[in-house]
Amino acid sequence: IVMLALTPIAPHAAISFGLDPSAIGYQISLIFFFGIFGSATSGLMVARFGAVRVEQFVLLALSAGLLAIATANLFFAIFGSCLIGISYGMQNPVSSQILGRFSPHHRRNMLFSIKQAGMPTGGVIASLLIPLLDDRIGWQWGFVGIALVPLLMIVLVNSHAPEFPRR
Repeated sequence: IVMLALTPIAPHAAISFGLDPSAIGYQISLIFFFGIFGSATSGLMVARFGAVRVEQFVLLALSAGLLAIATANLFFAIFGSCLIGISYGMQNPVSSQILGRFSPHHRRNMLFSIKQAGMPTGGVIASLLIPLLDDRIGWQWGFVGIALVPLLMIVLVNSHAPEFPRR
């Protein structure tokens, strides 16, 4: 949801930034560009800090990125998009590490299939939820509300998930 948050409301959000709605393409490009670095460094981060801690960083970066974009300040939105990109790139390797370690062998295929279906499903949810939030409370407050979900997940992960041993 976070990566595609601006796309369904690009015309409305662009007004807040003082930009043309077509500029959303630059934001998505920035996310994917920084996703390369997140993906490339995720293995080293997992080896050093453990997958659960890296996942918590990813969740924090997603929240911070959304909150930065919610300011409707172009500089903060660029910074927030970079954070989202890094965390987006780290998400798949880190979640695969966690699922591979903790999922029962006989259910692993099903769990990984569900994980892989998450991105397209999240895109559909974003396309439906974000315009609704924009209509009801404004896109900026909608982003603040969505940013609370990863923060809640950090607390849940911290209290319930064991940490991987570090190398």
